[in-house]
Amino acid sequence: FDLRGIKNQLALLHPDKASARYLLSACNEQHTGTASFEQLGENLAREIVTFMTQEGLLQSAQRISFLCHSFGSIIARAALDSEQLRHLLPRMHTYLSFSGPHLGMLYFSNPLVELGIWGFSKWRNARCLTELALKDAKTANATYLYALSKSDALHRFRHILLVSSSEDRYVPHHSARIQLCDEAMHDHKHGPAFVSMVHNLLSPLEHSTVLHVDVCFGIVPSLRLAEQLDAAIGRTAHISFLENASFLQVFSQAYLEYFV
Repeated sequence: FDLRGIKNQLALLHPDKASARYLLSACNEQHTGTASFEQLGENLAREIVTFMTQEGLLQSAQRISFLCHSFGSIIARAALDSEQLRHLLPRMHTYLSFSGPHLGMLYFSNPLVELGIWGFSKWRNARCLTELALKDAKTANATYLYALSKSDALHRFRHILLVSSSEDRYVPHHSARIQLCDEAMHDHKHGPAFVSMVHNLLSPLEHSTVLHVDVCFGIVPSLRLAEQLDAAIGRTAHISFLENASFLQVFSQAYLEYFV
């Protein structure tokens, strides 16, 4: 439901409206606070197969694209790693990630978000948050995100769009862009695994079109208390990828070619 804005824009602009089908995933809405990314991915994979079966698309669908936001970017990659979707991998077309924490939440500069992740993971035993912090194993190269980077199916997509914003203080900019950062180069504990994750994710993509899209929302101070709170914790830009109608309209028009 959060992605209805981009879905509606693409549906309006898509030249082949009669044959395009859209699944707004809802299977994990009650589980993202507790389950692991692997389990969330299995849930999504099952939902996709069920949807395609009901729509008669398992054999007829020629191109399959994923549009993801935040945690959903990791959940989609986990789903692609599932045996349930193996037979569909040759038909992958475009993977779009709006501010996805692909490299976890290392080297972050927002102490409020770091504290919130730590507290929520302890209070709710949120496995996926522990995995995002690369604390689900004793060493970084034994964590789930590291393993996922090695078995990632992103190279199956013809086009990969990594959309990020430096104004977004919920997800580290380097993580959303899948790129190195200075902190990693000087970190002897997690740095080597971080560098390996970047290499694992990007090196197989030599035959894919990879676009880094940086967005400046030009966020201005608001008089509304809720919006002031969002700005204070760095959430405003993060949700603007979902709720800024002007951005969604311009983005859909500018990058429509990757979805047709």
